[in-house]
Amino acid sequence: MIKVISSYSPLGYDAKVSVLIDHDNRCWREDVIVSSFLPHEAALIKAIPLSLDKSVDVLFWPRNSNGLYSVKSGYKLLLECELNDEPSSSDLSLSKKVWRGIWNLKIPNRAKNLLWRAGSETLPTRVNLRKRKILTEDSCPHCLLEKETSFHALWSCSCLYPVWQVHFSWLSKLAVNCSSFLDVIQLTQDHNNLSDVFAMTAALIWARRNQIRVGDKVLPIEKINSTALENLQEFQLASSTPHRAPPTFKTAKWSPPPPGWMKANFDGATFSSKALAGLGAIIRNDQGLVMAAYTHSIPLPTSVETVEVLAARSAICLAKDLNFSKVIFEGDSEIIIKAINKGDLLSSSFGHILNDINLLSKSFQRVSFCHTRRQGNRVAHGLARMACNFSDYQVWMEDVPPDLYNVYCSDLH
Repeated sequence: MIKVISSYSPLGYDAKVSVLIDHDNRCWREDVIVSSFLPHEAALIKAIPLSLDKSVDVLFWPRNSNGLYSVKSGYKLLLECELNDEPSSSDLSLSKKVWRGIWNLKIPNRAKNLLWRAGSETLPTRVNLRKRKILTEDSCPHCLLEKETSFHALWSCSCLYPVWQVHFSWLSKLAVNCSSFLDVIQLTQDHNNLSDVFAMTAALIWARRNQIRVGDKVLPIEKINSTALENLQEFQLASSTPHRAPPTFKTAKWSPPPPGWMKANFDGATFSSKALAGLGAIIRNDQGLVMAAYTHSIPLPTSVETVEVLAARSAICLAKDLNFSKVIFEGDSEIIIKAINKGDLLSSSFGHILNDINLLSKSFQRVSFCHTRRQGNRVAHGLARMACNFSDYQVWMEDVPPDLYNVYCSDLH
């Protein structure tokens, strides 16, 4: 996502994005963009690919690859904003390390989720329920001495002292100055390899707390440690799988199209250090002879998928310009090939490019989109990698660049 911080624009504050587009040539008005925005903003804007045809503006959700909003992704965004905006006892980079450690634990997902929610202080504790005006009292119902936060409910309540002393007496000494449950999790990860036992123990403490609240049968507090170990061993035993030999894949090799057809292989490449991406394609007939090859350098888009879908669109445009009627388009991005064939991801950030592909495909008598592995797409990959060696758009008719001649010949044998 682009966040514009330019304080002044000669375009006026009510200007719309359309004033930045050359609608006749379907490209950005680069002179206007450069004069209206800061350099890094201008570079990001110019890297946004435009549709080849006029298209209706649509909203998409950048937090999901399919462009569709979900409650889960919205919740994660709000949580990230809260962690960024509010002071924390641990800095953000350290917090990310702690979160990564939680998700890497070999424990049930419900226990991971509990640690995550406790560490981010989003459990329905009495303090949080009072903030939401669900309760009027926020003191701990067990000790009646302190407010029930996640830190208190899972760690510092005096009623839990016998539980944590069994395996984590060392942690009690280190955590004297901790003020949040996230700090305790961090200490566990930094000083011991019992993080999984810690997580299972915390999960049982929270479950017991809820059992008491609703009047269910309660696990005796003296059995929490032994039950946590049993549950952990049972889960890890059930999760362990016998060793399997790695799958073997048949080596992919380029194959010619059926008689009367053309095959266009395409690929994309990124050059982050140069803020560029490369597109490449080669069109061959049923004898394997080159009809055309091209390479094109563009400003670096925001995702690899966007680069791949732009490579597909460029290959289709080249085949259309050369008046081929029956073409197989082949690329090594399974995501993009599936999206084209199934009509998926039309609400994503590159959905308008997929729409272009759908419209261009109608120009052919017959058309097909197929996936291949990198070994079957080597010439197109090499062309994409060469893109940064040329100023813009380079085409070879009935030939390939000298550097790729041996690769092309090996496809024929």
